[in-house]
Amino acid sequence: MIEKLRLFLVIIEEGSLRRAAERLHISQSAITRQIQLLEHDLGGQILERTSSGVRPTIGGQALARKARGLLVDYDSVMAEIRHLIRGESDRLRIGYLASAMQEYFGPALAELRRAYPKLKVKLLDQTPGEIITALRGGEIDLALTVGDTRLLSRDFYTQNLASVPSLVTLPLEHPLASEKQISISKLKTESFVQVPESVEPGYNQRIARFCLRFGKFRPR
Repeated sequence: MIEKLRLFLVIIEEGSLRRAAERLHISQSAITRQIQLLEHDLGGQILERTSSGVRPTIGGQALARKARGLLVDYDSVMAEIRHLIRGESDRLRIGYLASAMQEYFGPALAELRRAYPKLKVKLLDQTPGEIITALRGGEIDLALTVGDTRLLSRDFYTQNLASVPSLVTLPLEHPLASEKQISISKLKTESFVQVPESVEPGYNQRIARFCLRFGKFRPR
């Protein structure tokens, strides 16, 4: 489809199938066939013949306007991806959860900068919810976060890097506050603080599954 759109724009610029064929170094019959396929896909005519050559129909004019912007975006994306694949990109935007990544992030970042000294790294300390939104919106290139990777694995490549221990926060005077480790079953009668879904998607469900599996109770 992309190449058909490029060909279509050349035809409009030249105003002639013959001149477009000469410019692209392909046969006029090949150009005609590609335009026929494009018109079949669109369900209508996009070019009409004139005494001097061809010109776009109303639908063809609309297609040309859209196609120019689409091809600019396509070429830009392809160039960026090629640079990334070749390791030539000069920019890497990382969204990360500072509270969970401090132990692992520092050494990894230092190694990255040693390996790619010209790479400009932009770090964004975000909540898991903000990280997911930024990744889907193309605002970051890499996400370092916690939680259920299934929320991202349908659309992105994911890799588990480490296990982060879970902590329980209790008042100082709480009977369990002095214990170094607490069995989840001991928290059965406690009230759990929920996290807004926008802050950490899937967190409340993950805690509920954990309590059911290891404590045989549903958190309050």
